[in-house]
Amino acid sequence: MTLQDTPLDQFEVALSFASEQRSYVHRVATALKRAGVEIFYDLDQTANLLGEDLYQHLDMVYRNADCVVIFVSKEYAEKHWTKHELRSAQARAFTEHHAYILPGRFDDTELPGLRGTEGYVDLSNCSPTKFAEVIAQKLRHLQAKRSNIRPRPPAPRPSPKRRTPWPGMPWRSAALLGFLAVLFGAGAVFEWQVGVLGASDAASATWAVALVVIGALSVGTTAVLWQRNNSIVPRPGRALAVAAAGLLLGALFGLFAEVVVKPATYVETAGNRNGSKLFTDPSGNPVPSGAVIPYLTTVRVECKAPNRTAITGSPYFYRIYSKPWRGAYALAATFANGDPIGSAGPTDVDPKVRDC
Repeated sequence: MTLQDTPLDQFEVALSFASEQRSYVHRVATALKRAGVEIFYDLDQTANLLGEDLYQHLDMVYRNADCVVIFVSKEYAEKHWTKHELRSAQARAFTEHHAYILPGRFDDTELPGLRGTEGYVDLSNCSPTKFAEVIAQKLRHLQAKRSNIRPRPPAPRPSPKRRTPWPGMPWRSAALLGFLAVLFGAGAVFEWQVGVLGASDAASATWAVALVVIGALSVGTTAVLWQRNNSIVPRPGRALAVAAAGLLLGALFGLFAEVVVKPATYVETAGNRNGSKLFTDPSGNPVPSGAVIPYLTTVRVECKAPNRTAITGSPYFYRIYSKPWRGAYALAATFANGDPIGSAGPTDVDPKVRDC
């Protein structure tokens, strides 16, 4: 504290002592400051007392504090400044209805105006920390009496902090981040499975894009909430570990999802010796690359669509599910459709294949 911080009439405790007892008093002052008590202790006021009229200033301090602690000793009784401080404190105590001077004794030295009937603390059997606790407790009772209110109960001990996965990362944030990483990983793998490798299935692409967008937006939202609710951002390595674990789980989930959500397919074998030519749609538009499914290649087809072209000999197109031709169409009649391979059987379409 400095005099600029605390006006002369607003100190809670003023300490009066002889320099020979400074070692003990200094420890008392430190404990009182740690307890949040505003004290007058000369070493804290060196700069502010420089050049001031000490006689007047000290008189104001020891008259206007909430209480004055006197450290009684032989040396205290012999010094001029301590006598001045004591007289100022006694002048205030004369007008008080409650205790104002709180004596602590190093010995049995008698001080003028300090009666032997007043309660005191024997400092030879009391540690500085303990004496500071006694002073603080007495101060609160005096303040309560002067304010005509009940003394405040001691502040409850703070409850232990809830365990968290890592410093600065609460359980909710960790769980949410991990879940969102799973979503993002699932979306990324699913998109790779059904989108990047040549898929033109609109429904599958929509699923993939939706999962990735939801994952990205959710990760961004988590970052915002994390920053608002936690002043300390967790260590990057630990956050990355959570995200990596989530991405790994997401990849496994994505592979599983691709198996679960894929449509029913049917096994067919290309029976045309020239291969099965591929089209982009049932209207007969050939794929730009001019690709064909080689002869005797077994593929999975998803469904059949009516032939809306001028091409004859095949009433249906198959929509191919196998990669790398997924989403393309081929004439159903160019497949064996259950007939022996190379027999040029009469079956133009496999009746088991569902309609698109």
